[in-house]
Order: sequence, then structure tokens, then C-alpha cells
Amino acid sequence: MHIAGFRACYPIAFALLYVYRLFRPSVVLLGGEGGTLEMQLRAIGRDDALVVVSFAPYSSEARRATVEARKAGAKIIALTDSVVAPIALNADEVLLFSVTSPSFFPSQGAAIAVVEGLLEVLVRQGGEEAVRLIGTAERQLYESGAYEQPAARRRVIESSAHQQLATRRRVPKPIRPRSTRPKRSVA
Repeated sequence: MHIAGFRACYPIAFALLYVYRLFRPSVVLLGGEGGTLEMQLRAIGRDDALVVVSFAPYSSEARRATVEARKAGAKIIALTDSVVAPIALNADEVLLFSVTSPSFFPSQGAAIAVVEGLLEVLVRQGGEEAVRLIGTAERQLYESGAYEQPAARRRVIESSAHQQLATRRRVPKPIRPRSTRPKRSVA
């Protein structure tokens, strides 16, 4: 699996990479550091998938990544703000998000929510093994000093994934959204 997001989309792509690597260490972020994007794109093969993130104004590197992934025969999942976005045109699947914001700049909030939903699906597909790997990764991050807890709580808290494993619970079912119909008031 390869993940790409450039400029303002980089933090969204990195959020997906960071959590996904907790249970699938082979995931790769295409960043094009030092002008190496073409070299990174050559590594995409027929058995791979590319998740690419882009919203208006669209990055030419994101479109280039989808074109090269298509040539390689890889599956392409586009996370974008429009079905006519350049990356959506080459994609096998398109996940849409809104960038509407009261500020001058586009909001990344909805894109992060889409990433979190995608990660939930991936963990669910990975089942108990994914949960075990997340617990192991989190434990290693604490043991290495990369993660810290408040001193008073260090001995008590364990990762949520590790707690699930210890109690042998299944991965939780997704929460269904509540009805959006307005409630009637009783006079």
C-alpha cells in the first residue's frame, strides 16, 4: 500500500500512514523528497494500492501519482473533494469530503474523519491480528519513550487495543449515526 498527499494534503496522508503502520508496517508514504517522486512511483506494482489525497487547488504530483499507479495496474483510492477532481478520474474508488470552512482556508476536518473511517474498516478487516499488532506497536512506543503518560498514571494505563486483547473482546461495531430528523416538541 502506498499513500500520497502533497502540500496541504500531506497531513491527511500522514495521519493515514501513522495509524495504518501500527498494524501494517509495510505501508509507504510517497513524499517526493528531494525530487524523488518518480523514483518512488516506480516502486508501485500491479499488486499494490495507492491511496491519494487531494483537494482544490489540486496538486499536479497527486495526479501524476494516479497516472503512474494506473500504468502499473495498481488499485487507486482517491480521497478528494469532487468526483471530477483530477485524481478521481483515474481512481477505482472515490471517497469524498467537504473542505467548506468559515475561514479563508479549506478545512481538513472532514478529510481526517474520512481517514478515521477508512482506518476503522481496515482494522475491522484485520480482525484480532490487527488489534494485537496495534497493542504491540503502542506498547513498544511507550517502552521506547516515544509516547509518555502523566507520571501518576504510567503504571495503570495500557493502550485501548491492548486492553481489548486482554479481555478477549472483539473489535467494536461501528456506531450508527442518530437520526437527523428534527425532534418534535410536545406542547
